Amino acid sequence: MITVRKARSRDVVDLLSNLRVEDREELEATGTDPRRAVWGSWRLSDYAQVVLVDERVAAIGGVAPVGNSGIADIWLLTTPAVEFVRTAFVKIARDELEFVHERFWRVQGFCYFRYTRALKFLRLLGFTVEDTRPFCRIWKER
Repeated sequence: MITVRKARSRDVVDLLSNLRVEDREELEATGTDPRRAVWGSWRLSDYAQVVLVDERVAAIGGVAPVGNSGIADIWLLTTPAVEFVRTAFVKIARDELEFVHERFWRVQGFCYFRYTRALKFLRLLGFTVEDTRPFCRIWKER
């Protein structure tokens, strides 16, 4: 069963203990401690959701407003559990983006250039990807 709800601190702990290899590599490439980066993203987000698969964390994502500009920084991290619900996860991500776009005209962020699965996923969701290695700029406008 798939559940989507507000992310809690316990979910962040579970995510960190089971990150996908590529997600961990992306976090490490920033030069920041992965735990610190994830906790910081979660705390700064005014909207953060968790996707659970059979009560196990599959993904957590969120948005943090950039001032009052109508723009938000977006982030998403996954665990191997997301692999079991690929098609459903795409639909969930589209629905979440639609909801976020009710408030923000633009969402933006970065993705590690070596994380090809994530870049493919972002393009599938309609993001523009600019190859600015080592981190590609990503954005999606309403």
